[in-house]
Amino acid sequence: MRRFVCAHELGHAFLHPGINTPFLKKNTLFSTNRFEREANEFAVELLIPDDLLREHQTIYEVATACGVPGEVVELKRLNGNWLKNFWYDERSSFTAVYYD
Repeated sequence: MRRFVCAHELGHAFLHPGINTPFLKKNTLFSTNRFEREANEFAVELLIPDDLLREHQTIYEVATACGVPGEVVELKRLNGNWLKNFWYDERSSFTAVYYD
C-alpha cells in the first residue's frame, strides 16, 4: 500500500501542482473527487506496466504483486482502452486482441 500512496501523491505533484486538496476539502465546498481519481489513475499506470499484464494470470494478481489495491485496478488502461473492457467477469483473467 505504501508504494501506491507514494505513487498517488507523486501523481498530485505532476498533475495538480499548486492545488491543495486538503485545504479545499476542509475550507470549501469544492469537490476534489476529480483530482483524487486522476492521481489514482496516475499511480495505477505508474505501478502496473502493460507488459506485466500480458505475461501473468489475473489483473488482481498483478495488482497485488505491484502494490496496487484491488479497489482501483479498474483504472488501468491497456493500449489506450480501459482494462475492464477485456475482463470476462469481475474477478477473472482478461483476454485482449492485439493489433500490430
